[in-house]
Amino acid sequence: MEIVPEAKRGVFVPLWSIIVASAVIVACFLVIGLGVYYGTHQEEITTTVDPTSPEYKSSTRLAETTSATTKPSPASWRLPRTVLPNSYHLVIQPYLPPLTPTGDPACFTFNASLTVSLRTTRPTDQVTMNLKDLVIKRETLVLTEEQTRRNVPFQAVPFKTISEYETVTFYVGQAMLPNRSYLLSFAYTGKLSAAKENKGFFWISYSSAGETK
Repeated sequence: MEIVPEAKRGVFVPLWSIIVASAVIVACFLVIGLGVYYGTHQEEITTTVDPTSPEYKSSTRLAETTSATTKPSPASWRLPRTVLPNSYHLVIQPYLPPLTPTGDPACFTFNASLTVSLRTTRPTDQVTMNLKDLVIKRETLVLTEEQTRRNVPFQAVPFKTISEYETVTFYVGQAMLPNRSYLLSFAYTGKLSAAKENKGFFWISYSSAGETK
């Protein structure tokens, strides 16, 4: 008579199943832990740089005027859309040899006067334009409402230049009305760049009849 060994009672799970289950459990704990960590830190970041908070606005303004180490973001270079240009009227007087001797401090400089026709898209008390390596003559600054020819006053500090972003912002004493045209006029001075610098308004020498001009 053949004796059949008694089968062991209970539920048997293959070893590979235990290994897979353990790996899944560990992965779940890792995902939950990372989610809690990054969720907490993301909340901290959002609270710190919330664009609607006064702290964010004041810190941004401080960076624009005082920071020389913070790399400007692309948005910082864009001009506001509250004021748009209609036209420009520019007059430039360069000072070049031989009419201006090379020893004269005014040589290779220029004076200019600019009148810009502006159109407001919504109420604003600021006008921002691009500017680089130019000196605005404060006493020549005039803002006029084009339709009424009424002069609009400026604030005590009428403008501020931010070399980091190559801009100048004019501060108006009262809000400019939306959908109106204004004339902004001012004079400024600058230096003529050498041709090799290849930037802005520059001068270049040439030869004519054996003479360098």
